[in-house]
Amino acid sequence: IGETRGPTRVPEVYTPGRVMSGLSPQPLVIGIDAGGTKTQAILADGDGVEIARARRGGANLAAHGELAVEKTLHELIDEV
Repeated sequence: IGETRGPTRVPEVYTPGRVMSGLSPQPLVIGIDAGGTKTQAILADGDGVEIARARRGGANLAAHGELAVEKTLHELIDEV
């Protein structure tokens, strides 16, 4: 007996211009986990579906300093 499946979801392309112009079909969320040895960022849509992920070195303020943490966070946000 054959399996029936629903329609395949085609992923949207979320470019900064598209998001900023309001052409994104739903809100986007960036989650950041900043730690002493690694920092990760995940971009997800309003349903929680992961769109992009990026990883960098540590972003602990006490260990790395303000400028290094700021640089790491900006790079992550730019990448996702």
